[in-house]
Amino acid sequence: MSAEDHKQALPAGFRLGTYDMVRVLGVGGFGVTYLCEHMGLAVQVAVKEYLPNEIAVRDGTEVHPKSSGDREGYEWGLSRFLDEARTLARFEHPNVVRVRDCFESNNTAYIVMDYEDGEPLDVLLQRLGTLTETQLKRVLLPVVDGLRQVHAAGFLHRDIKPSNIFVRRSDESPVLLDFGSARQALGRKSRSVTAVFTAGYSPPEQYESDGHHGAWTDIYALSALCYRAITGEPPMEATRRQSQLLRTQTDPLPTLANAGREGYSQALLEAVDWGLRVIETERPQSLDEWLPWLQKATAPRQPSDSAPKQVSSLANLHHRATEPKVGERFRDCAECPEMVVVPAGSFLMGSPKSETERHGDEGPVHRVEIAKPFAIGVYEVTFAEWDACAADGGCGGYLPDDEGWGRGRRPVINVSWEDAQEYVRWLSAKTGKRYRLPSESEWEYAARAGTRTPFHTGETISKDQAKYLNDPEGFYGQTVAVGTFDANEWGLCDVHGNVWEWAEDCWNDRYTGAPTDGSAWVSGDCSRRVLRGGSWNNEPSGLRAALRYGITSGGRYDNVGFRVARTLAS
Repeated sequence: MSAEDHKQALPAGFRLGTYDMVRVLGVGGFGVTYLCEHMGLAVQVAVKEYLPNEIAVRDGTEVHPKSSGDREGYEWGLSRFLDEARTLARFEHPNVVRVRDCFESNNTAYIVMDYEDGEPLDVLLQRLGTLTETQLKRVLLPVVDGLRQVHAAGFLHRDIKPSNIFVRRSDESPVLLDFGSARQALGRKSRSVTAVFTAGYSPPEQYESDGHHGAWTDIYALSALCYRAITGEPPMEATRRQSQLLRTQTDPLPTLANAGREGYSQALLEAVDWGLRVIETERPQSLDEWLPWLQKATAPRQPSDSAPKQVSSLANLHHRATEPKVGERFRDCAECPEMVVVPAGSFLMGSPKSETERHGDEGPVHRVEIAKPFAIGVYEVTFAEWDACAADGGCGGYLPDDEGWGRGRRPVINVSWEDAQEYVRWLSAKTGKRYRLPSESEWEYAARAGTRTPFHTGETISKDQAKYLNDPEGFYGQTVAVGTFDANEWGLCDVHGNVWEWAEDCWNDRYTGAPTDGSAWVSGDCSRRVLRGGSWNNEPSGLRAALRYGITSGGRYDNVGFRVARTLAS
């Protein structure tokens, strides 16, 4: 089941203590992991929720045991989940995920961890097929070093596999994620919960709820990971190997050392074979016992007639497209909105009391610091872009009414704030980038493009510069195609008129207490969300850069659309 289809997950935008939910990162039998943002610090984190789906179910926002018979196991597993968080919080190793906090809420518990921006190793392996010995050791040895610290504290991972190792985009270092000890403990306690195992990567003892686990358990999984990286396939499931050994006294898995593998040292192949022994007492009993075999392994030179060589480091494992620079336009996919990068900077948000037809909710004027460049849509999202989302199975399959005005490059209308959230979730999943609605302050900053006048065009605006009420062209009762008018200084079109645009923020009728760092204001009346920019049925005064309007987040109107923003990788 994909993260997007997980029906028990909390919705995007949900407030979880001091964190705002952005999207689901992953789901499993033991819980759901979310990408969240700390409200005050604007820092992204990964938050794992205790939700063992074999014995628990969500009821509204709360999690409860499925039956009275599951209560004892549920509560016992909850305490083990929190114990795991407290144990992991003691580790400060660069290659082991960092736990920052844990707390109880919604009748369950949450672990707050660093959010790692990268790709799972299984995705890289799918793309490359295999790794060279040098590549493999650049992943394996740092993870082993971190795991030594974990084992020294009397703790095991119990779920090592390629999908639980991320390769960071920033420096291509690996980080070990998603420990499985709490789930394994719950499996031992509750007959309703199966043991933790992954076919090909788990040793025989993990298939038993009361199996004899130790460092040798994690070593088997690491060896299986090496086997996959060397051969292109995971090893045969351990229980099948064990069954044949009992019948015939022969292990059906060929040893790598005997088969020989061009480009890999004999010492590495022997180390992998050793770690994959079915009988636990025949494996290395500690990482300190196994590690010297890995460290002394030196890959031989590739034969000249071998298959094309892979790169000898982790460089180029990612599709490492450099993030666009300030002022650059780009698209992340053919169906994606065209974006432009606006610079970091500061501005005075709101309107001075001297501005004509100013409203009280446009003040007090306050300085906002935008610390980093970000990307924002050149245009409002079009019908063509929305329809591509619906055709791809996103956006709830919803096809908004175009009121007979036409689709294509006209801005999508009749979409609620919730609809816009569906679109950015789809866009984020499709591209692997963090798309979202702009915050209210980001919107005004980008719309002004360095100006302080009511419009980016100056003190006034004309029919040649924006689409608004009663222009003499005879089309005052509908939208026009995006890009009909010239862009502002930073490359954004239609920030004045055409359609109102949703912002991320909850509605507040004054700026007292508003964020000053460019982040969205996610407290206040969150049943209403902010609109900006005015529309085709507003007078010019309703198009001013400082003008704000708040309406119910579920409303769909023929003069409301949105544009998207994207956070750039630092």
